[in-house]
Amino acid sequence: MNVTPAVDRPQHRVDVHVLLHDGNGAVLLGRRRKKPVWEGFYQLPSGRLDPEEPLRAGAARELHEETGVIVVPETLEMVHVSHHRSPYGTDRVGFFFAARDWTGTVVNAEPELCDGWEWWPRSSLPAPLPPYLAQALEHIAQGQAYGEYGWA
Repeated sequence: MNVTPAVDRPQHRVDVHVLLHDGNGAVLLGRRRKKPVWEGFYQLPSGRLDPEEPLRAGAARELHEETGVIVVPETLEMVHVSHHRSPYGTDRVGFFFAARDWTGTVVNAEPELCDGWEWWPRSSLPAPLPPYLAQALEHIAQGQAYGEYGWA
């Protein structure tokens, strides 16, 4: 079968997010800086999937690029998928992974993009969080595997 790609269709961007927890269950978040989207908001280590890159490999790559932490991609556990519409005009699918076994020391490996990383208890996360991320973290805490945001 010969399939011709539909170039006039809008494309969905694929993002990977990693929940990194310390020994007390706190989650690692950093505040974005000098970015065209969500500047000043707290985010998980995350980024866009590269072409021809598997999801877990992309999540491990982004985690390492941003924090210096190393995780074996096959050990990442997918905990949530979020299909959301960005207020910046893009349709996105975000895959959230939990890194339960990781090595290294957290560093701010991209200081031009992040003010720094901090551990936050799940019961008192910082503000502001992007709304889709706040919803995804709530869904993860409730054990919901899928969510949608911004389609109303």
